[in-house]
Amino acid sequence: MRTFTLKNIPDGLYERLKASADKNRRSLNKEALVQLEKGLLLRQRDPQSIIEQVRKTRERLKFRITQEDIDEAKNWGRP
Repeated sequence: MRTFTLKNIPDGLYERLKASADKNRRSLNKEALVQLEKGLLLRQRDPQSIIEQVRKTRERLKFRITQEDIDEAKNWGRP
């Protein structure tokens, strides 16, 4: 296994990573590895396979959101 050091991590990114590590009960190092792996795996996926997964997920949903629902939500509370 290789080792490397990250430098100049923006404060906001560090805090988000720390919060995620705490939430998932992982060390900061382990959380960084998990998030890095997730990011790299997503980039390797074919866009068509992602679209197909989204379509399958939508099929499993028990409700549908229509354009009318979206328009109503956007206008909710407006005069």
